[in-house]
Amino acid sequence: MSLNLLKTAKQIDVMATNISGRQNVHLEKIKKAINAINQFSIENFKQLKNEKSNELSFVVPTIVEHPKNRYSTTNKIYEYCVMAVDGSQIEMDRHAPTTCFLINIGTCTLKYGNAAKSIFSSTPILYAKNDELVIKNELNYSERLIEGDLLAAKRSVDEIKFLGKLLKKSSAQLPRICLLDGSLQMISLKGYYNDEIVLHEFIESGMVTELNKIKSIITESTNTVFASYISYPNSTDIINALKLTSCQSESIKCGRFGNEQSCSECIGGVLDRELFSTILSPGERSSVFYASENSLSEYYQDHRIMFFYINVNNEIARIEIPQWIGENSKLLELLHSLILDQCAKGKGYPVSLMEAHEQAVITNADRKTFITMIEKTLHHQNIPIYTSMKNHSKNLRWL
Repeated sequence: MSLNLLKTAKQIDVMATNISGRQNVHLEKIKKAINAINQFSIENFKQLKNEKSNELSFVVPTIVEHPKNRYSTTNKIYEYCVMAVDGSQIEMDRHAPTTCFLINIGTCTLKYGNAAKSIFSSTPILYAKNDELVIKNELNYSERLIEGDLLAAKRSVDEIKFLGKLLKKSSAQLPRICLLDGSLQMISLKGYYNDEIVLHEFIESGMVTELNKIKSIITESTNTVFASYISYPNSTDIINALKLTSCQSESIKCGRFGNEQSCSECIGGVLDRELFSTILSPGERSSVFYASENSLSEYYQDHRIMFFYINVNNEIARIEIPQWIGENSKLLELLHSLILDQCAKGKGYPVSLMEAHEQAVITNADRKTFITMIEKTLHHQNIPIYTSMKNHSKNLRWL
């Protein structure tokens, strides 16, 4: 039986009523967050961070300049090159006729100016060999299938590999910007279930190796920048910092999950983008912050992640960069200018990432065709095809 829309509609009405009732409370929290940032003291924050580092149930960033600072740019660049990469995947399916996964990488290179040019590509990569499907731990002879969070990490590594290749082939005559979609931080790998082998594979051998290559190219140039772009971010790094200095509760749950009484100055549940939408005017960016240190930070070596927020007219976006970009004022100014230009051309979102996404996307029809191609190829080569009865039943209608 299909979804009962009538019953669903009634529940949606109840949900909407609850949301309406919570809005006023949330707006009050945003006002408290504004008051907290107005009274924020870096010295006080540093002191509290050091004193309570072992007690906090939430992580806070490293702040070296006041979070309320705003920066604009008048640097308009008309001739430049942008390279963007995005990816999507078809995960392993235990009901499928064979075990494999596919990552599709979409790339976009756009040159602006007298020699305007556009290059697009879509590159599927099929992983089907035994040693491609698992992460092996030779110490305890265990294996982890590359699926879920691990597959997302694998795709991120493939994306940055392709971006590095685009950068290496490009000319340094024009200013260049390299863009990825999403976070540079592999937060999904931060868990008790991921061991040293997994973290080494995807962060040290994967992400960091590729960042080293990109850094070596950029350091030879004075006009090339690299960043990841996060649209409509749900981050709370700065809110967490304000909680430390203003919230009377040291619990991350304060005011968030409904199971704990909020303190009088509670700002739990407010997002960074909601706060910065009240601070940044269109075209302005925030201060640059060092991302919260966690158990993964050491694996990034000298590529510690920094970030800032930027008002691209339609929304507050989050930009993540390695510290060798964030600590260079000239590169930061170039990045600021080119991000704004890309968002203007894409009506609120970088046009290059939009095009890269179009190259990378895998439709439902593509997924079905992919399975059909596998089945036909196996049949043609006289290889037995096995699938679950559950999967078989989906193709049959008994009633």
